[in-house]
Amino acid sequence: MITLRDLHKNDLKLLFDWANNFTVRKNALNKQEIKWEHHQVWFKKKMNAANSHIFILEDETVSIGQIRFDRINENLFEIDYSIDENYRGKGYGSKIIQLGITKFYQHEESTAILRGLVQEDNIASSKTFLKSSFMEVGSEVINELRYIIYEYRLVAKTYVILSSQKWNAELVFSLKRKFPHYNFVEIIDRKDFLLQNLEKIKPHTVFIPHWSYIIPQEIFTKYECIVFHMTDLPYGRGGSPLQNLIVQGKKSTKISALKVVQEIDAGPIFLKKKMNLLGTAEEIFIRANTIVENMIFEIIAHGLQPKDQQGVPFFFKRRTPEMSKIDTKLDTIEALYDQIRMLDADGYPNAYLETEFFKYEFTRASLKTGEKIIADVRIIKK
Repeated sequence: MITLRDLHKNDLKLLFDWANNFTVRKNALNKQEIKWEHHQVWFKKKMNAANSHIFILEDETVSIGQIRFDRINENLFEIDYSIDENYRGKGYGSKIIQLGITKFYQHEESTAILRGLVQEDNIASSKTFLKSSFMEVGSEVINELRYIIYEYRLVAKTYVILSSQKWNAELVFSLKRKFPHYNFVEIIDRKDFLLQNLEKIKPHTVFIPHWSYIIPQEIFTKYECIVFHMTDLPYGRGGSPLQNLIVQGKKSTKISALKVVQEIDAGPIFLKKKMNLLGTAEEIFIRANTIVENMIFEIIAHGLQPKDQQGVPFFFKRRTPEMSKIDTKLDTIEALYDQIRMLDADGYPNAYLETEFFKYEFTRASLKTGEKIIADVRIIKK
């Protein structure tokens, strides 16, 4: 997973090597090789500077590049970035800028302006800045070389989180902490999810972690809607994905973030993330909530674009309440346990048995050594 972390004192040698790379020096304002003793002094100042922010891009445990924001005046910061020579040409430039912008505005006011200077013949960096929503605002000559000036001004955006489930509530608060200058509006009631309401909110995107209703065409054609489906699409299009996966004996799955289109679960994919299927349905949904939060962060921070689904679709049928009745022909303890746990969440009809006079609903099942199940039972007189 690609992340952007704060500068650490152990990064002294790493930044020194990157700074003295031939291509970096060629495109820098100061083209002289940096001496070690000068770098040490500079690094110490930057580590303690309140008017400078330096971050390191990592892919898992590999350091990919650095990005720095230096205050020029009260409202203007200059941006500088570089990518390790082994990872150039792979799209990391736009990733480090986009993630850097997100990190930067967690520390500074939304009115702060970012400025980048790019040597006129550095076409790759110019494209990277433009791809990252910077605007070309002019040029200037420095040391007889012309530099293009790019600027970025934060545009306040509003995102809607559409979910009918309580376990998604924390997701909104967490996203507000990660993107303090963006607005996140939560919609939980079907009657509030109307085009006329969205026209007042004017969302950039509608994220849909958990929703059991059809998204109206008038909404998804006007606003980008991204739904999170608990299968490795195109496998598992359709309803009740979690229950269908468990019935088929699946132990893990992928959550697919896809754009809503007319055909159900057929839209292009932004990204997928792995998830295991252990525990009750509610435990799985809570686990999925954390994964979905990280996916939303990636979509916003990286500016991800969707790609068409690949492969032959496999369709699931939506389960009915009557299908929650325990099949008395189940002959393994594991199959019985799966039927109870996959329906154990708010809003789902729990697994049950019934007699002429009583209905027995099962929750909180625990499988003990593969020989017995301990569960809560609610007995309802008909």
